Amino acid sequence: MELSILKREVTELDEILRGGFIAKIYQPLPREIVLKIRLATFGEKRLILSADPRLGRIHTTSVRIPNPPSPPRFCAYLRAHLQGARIISIEVPKNDRVIVIKCVRGQNEAAEKRLLILEILGRDSNVILVRDSDGSIMECLHRIYSKEEHNRSVIPGVVYQYPPPNPRLSDGNEKEFAGPETVRSVVDGKESCTGVSAFDRQLVEKDAGCLDKVLDSRYAILMQNEILESFRRSLRNPINNRIKSLKKRLGKIEQDKKRLNMFVSQQKMGELIKYNLRKIKKGMISVDLLDWETNEMKTIDLDPSLSPLANMESCFRKVSKAKRGFSIVDERLRNTIQEIDALQDLDYLVSETYSLKDLERLADDVQFISHSGSDNTSKTPGKKSESQPSPYIEYKSPGGHKIMVGKSARGNEMILRGLVGKDDLWLHAKDWAGAHVFLAAPSNFPVTHEDIVFSAGLALGHSKGRSETKGEVMVANVKDVSRIKGGVTGQVKVKAYQSVVVVPLVDCQLNEDGRQK
Repeated sequence: MELSILKREVTELDEILRGGFIAKIYQPLPREIVLKIRLATFGEKRLILSADPRLGRIHTTSVRIPNPPSPPRFCAYLRAHLQGARIISIEVPKNDRVIVIKCVRGQNEAAEKRLLILEILGRDSNVILVRDSDGSIMECLHRIYSKEEHNRSVIPGVVYQYPPPNPRLSDGNEKEFAGPETVRSVVDGKESCTGVSAFDRQLVEKDAGCLDKVLDSRYAILMQNEILESFRRSLRNPINNRIKSLKKRLGKIEQDKKRLNMFVSQQKMGELIKYNLRKIKKGMISVDLLDWETNEMKTIDLDPSLSPLANMESCFRKVSKAKRGFSIVDERLRNTIQEIDALQDLDYLVSETYSLKDLERLADDVQFISHSGSDNTSKTPGKKSESQPSPYIEYKSPGGHKIMVGKSARGNEMILRGLVGKDDLWLHAKDWAGAHVFLAAPSNFPVTHEDIVFSAGLALGHSKGRSETKGEVMVANVKDVSRIKGGVTGQVKVKAYQSVVVVPLVDCQLNEDGRQK
């Protein structure tokens, strides 16, 4: 952002925000700080302080900013030391791209003055909190350690120093901002300005007197996309980490299964000892016995401290224990595979969601990952309020039946537990991560094969198998589908199902009423 444009923007912000209180502080992106400011004249503004190396800027925004579930280090520090403070002024004290927001928190003798400094310096851009009384740095977004004596350090505890002057501005010949005409000239290409060069001409002519609105319009879509991608990554990372952990668990379970198979093989050893007890003496380390099935000699290891009968009983005990262990291992294997399938479904829903509201709803489903052993059945679905978004996408089958495609793991549970009957149908793409699909099948209005094929096509179309020419889809009665107690949100087990092979159906192949074109 050019210095003349920056100074004009800061002047406008000082007029708007002076006297306002910092109510909340967010950090939606690694280099973006958002201050939610309650104005003295009533109302609220969201102020963006961006230390992005390419898009460093400051302006208020109308973009809806999500509050991340856990604040990063610097954001948490700002909340502790700056939240609730009143803005005294916003200014550019030096002839460079450095903005200082002077704040005070508390009253009378308990008042604490702080300086929140935004430096727009390319790759060294930073946001710094400084104690006004002694000028020491309290904390900063990006710590810079001095490698040479003449370079300044930006770390907590040292006295804050302004960055070295920009050589291009050392002669004092900066381009002053002359008002609306300058903004228009920037858009017309008469001046170069990173921040406003892509503005729509009509928008600038309409709001040329308010540069803050122009900047918000310029960066709104870009910021929304960055926030959406960052939010999506923050949700997918714990899901994928959990999937990796579960796949490692599968490997360990397979090893346990191999060990159990080795113990089961001792059944034959016990039988050989049983029929050759007279040949075995206490104190023997091993014995060679003839296997009557293969007609070969086998060497069997023995415990010399045990009698022949005790060695035989030890073999049979290990075999019995191994057989009991098989049921436990099989259950662990089945539950782990089901949990991986549920997490892959959730990861698919997150990756295919392009609405911030829908991602925030999916964030609730991701909360279980750090507490995967807890039971999530305590939260029963209540009545859906008018403001609450629908948990599913609705379609109509060729026969007029209602089809519900779940939009989240929690939405799937809500549909399964409260919005469908036992005779309705549940569908899911086999061996593909995807959404759960429910087909209403009331007893007085039976579904046809065409309805099932259409619903199965939607299930395949709302899965990772949608690019296939055709695929297999599981079809089961809702009464045969149940949630796993203690499992992750959206994890289900299916007692019985049938399969149908269909081609995927995507939204572009459907009419506005949800029917096939």
